[in-house]
Amino acid sequence: MKKAVCFTCLFLWAGMSSGQNCVATIAESTPADRFILNGDEVIDTRTQLIWKRCSLGQSGNNCETGSAGTYTWQQALEAAYTDPADPGPQWRLPNLKELQSIFEQSCSDPAVNLSVFPNTVSGWYWSASGSARNGGDAWAMNFNFGTTSHLPKNRSDFHVRLVRNTYYQ
Repeated sequence: MKKAVCFTCLFLWAGMSSGQNCVATIAESTPADRFILNGDEVIDTRTQLIWKRCSLGQSGNNCETGSAGTYTWQQALEAAYTDPADPGPQWRLPNLKELQSIFEQSCSDPAVNLSVFPNTVSGWYWSASGSARNGGDAWAMNFNFGTTSHLPKNRSDFHVRLVRNTYYQ
């Protein structure tokens, strides 16, 4: 009997992990109407931040080209760096609070609004926020369930989503 129960649990778990799971009874924290899609950018009307729609390494209308790369924290900072003398957009690694602002509380696997940020990996994403507890750590967010933790900066298996500030003229 125990084997049958365990087999059933394994079957249900495997079925649940095959795609995004959203709970309709939990209010959306990042409804699509909060964002303005503008090519490969997303304007967040609440935070006034502009996000890259795709994770670093992906491109296309639905982020279907390429794959989300993985980086150490230093590599992520360098990948986000743009020359201040360049008149183009100045992309950067978001701080932890900014990264948490796109977390979708009603969904998991990934915990993000997929109509806004398609093909997002259910995994860890770096933030620019270093850990005050340990200088060798930085904060990251796991978009599987929206958990955060400070983890070693030399880990090379975390993803990156770039952001920039909105400038009004």
